[in-house]
Amino acid sequence: MKIFLSYASDDRERAHVIAEALRDEGHDVYPAANWPRDVVAAMKRAEAFVVLLSPAAVGSPYVNEEIKQALVSERFADRVVPVVLQPSPDIPWILQTMQPISAKPSAKTAAHMISKRLQRDRAADSSAR
Repeated sequence: MKIFLSYASDDRERAHVIAEALRDEGHDVYPAANWPRDVVAAMKRAEAFVVLLSPAAVGSPYVNEEIKQALVSERFADRVVPVVLQPSPDIPWILQTMQPISAKPSAKTAAHMISKRLQRDRAADSSAR
């Protein structure tokens, strides 16, 4: 699945580890060389939106704008996955209702949980049709 990974620049190192773990799970993850550099074009190419949440992320106007775009996009219906890198009281309430995944155990475990969530939601989508 093509996944847009949203994160704050302060979380770049952990984001790259999670992105590699998602690639190991068979996903195509933005950012990468084969994706458009333009964020809007990249979001249009993506099939799922994963946001890494931390105090830096919830304070980032860029991450917040990407979250807003994902939440109003039909293409991401049931495919917005919040992942908590570090808890923050400022995480948007709507993301808190989406059963956030904890990145605490390991990047590999978090990536596996993200994959399972996306597969479950994809299966639910196809059975609803």
